[in-house]
Amino acid sequence: MSAQLKMGMKLAQKLRMTPQLQQSIKLLTLPLMELEQAVREELLENPVLEEVQDIMEEQSADELSNQEELPERHTWMEFTNTYSIRGARQAQVKAGGSGVFNLENVVSTEKNLHEHLIWQIQMSGFSNQEKALLNLLVDRLNEDGYLPTALEQIASETGVELSELQRVLKLLHTLDPNGVGARNLQECLLIQACQNQEDTKDLITLIKEHLPELERKNFSAIAEKMNLEEEEVMDLYKIINAMEPKPGRRFVTQPVHYITPDVYIIKEGSEYRVSVNEEGLPHLRVAHIYQEMLKGLDGGNTIPLDSTQRYLRHKMNSACWLIRSINQRQRTMFRVTTAIVKHQKDFFDKGPVGMKPLILKQIAEEIGVHESTVSRITTNKYAHTPYGVYELKYFFNPGIETDQGEKVSGEVVKLKILSYIKDEDKKNPVSDQHIMEKLVKELGVHLGRRTIAKYREAMNVLPAGKRKEA
Repeated sequence: MSAQLKMGMKLAQKLRMTPQLQQSIKLLTLPLMELEQAVREELLENPVLEEVQDIMEEQSADELSNQEELPERHTWMEFTNTYSIRGARQAQVKAGGSGVFNLENVVSTEKNLHEHLIWQIQMSGFSNQEKALLNLLVDRLNEDGYLPTALEQIASETGVELSELQRVLKLLHTLDPNGVGARNLQECLLIQACQNQEDTKDLITLIKEHLPELERKNFSAIAEKMNLEEEEVMDLYKIINAMEPKPGRRFVTQPVHYITPDVYIIKEGSEYRVSVNEEGLPHLRVAHIYQEMLKGLDGGNTIPLDSTQRYLRHKMNSACWLIRSINQRQRTMFRVTTAIVKHQKDFFDKGPVGMKPLILKQIAEEIGVHESTVSRITTNKYAHTPYGVYELKYFFNPGIETDQGEKVSGEVVKLKILSYIKDEDKKNPVSDQHIMEKLVKELGVHLGRRTIAKYREAMNVLPAGKRKEA
């Protein structure tokens, strides 16, 4: 059979992601502060766009809800005046912001662990060689204050005698915070135990030989092996429990994340009003001057355009699409949040205990969009509610079926587990098996012990054996 070349025609449909569509999808996912930054960057790059400073009128929720979407094909004239949703403008008032700089809000920069140790080394009476080696070890510490690199490896990399590094490491152990420079938890606790003012013989023996049993709080077995009373072991346990397992913890400064709500849910009587936050978001329009320059070019003009006119026409189309995308984003935000409030009214009336099962598909079908749109508009977006600030995704959770054929929210199950643990006898804490039985009895929810453990771990709650108090 010989190969033959043939020419043919085929008609097919393909989904093409245009740059404008990609931009529209990107704007859906941006939280308010990032959206503001993106809009301001576009203002700098696109000369056709201008910001309107004085916005007197406000758009009501009814107008926003009933507002029609902008047409896919639009003319520049539609964007000559400000086209932007006027949502909630109360954010600064709610935050108590007056715009006045207050020196009381300025805090001094705290030293980190590295700086704190270097300062001590410089202020102590160490020799220059000891200072150099101590600085070498300090540079190898992690944020918890531990020395994760073996001394043998450091000696091999630097050419310093191992015995000299061992000697200097003991000097590092004398510095503040207690336990700094330890290579594992046991050594960290031993360093702190040696600096204890009380008799440390039994304390050191307990840390060296019985740490695994101590973790399980098996006091009777430890007492028998150490020939001590169980009460004495408990007293030693309390001393160890007061020690710091991570010496560098108090020097770790976590970055502060400020959350700006994208939407406000405000209670008015027995109902709730949704208000989209636009605090700081520029109100855009197409500049009149450029419209005059391109007058007559919109709508079928066959006169060839020069390079300047082509550039301005491109920027004009980009400006119109940006304004349309922002409008669409804000409108979708309002509709999705309004639908969430409708489905989760018990939450807003009673708090988290009133949470109902809710999935993306329910909201998507109600407002007539795809599930991916609901997912994008709720990602990294926050709502200010009467019970605090919550991520919009918090209101979505699958239901767990009960014996009665109904569904209960996973969040309600978590709250129940926390309530059982909060009310437990600390000397005899409730086990996962006991929690499982109580959930069946009270809610009719059947969950396995592994599922209970997964919920508990997600809430950073220790197992019953580790919650037990002496």
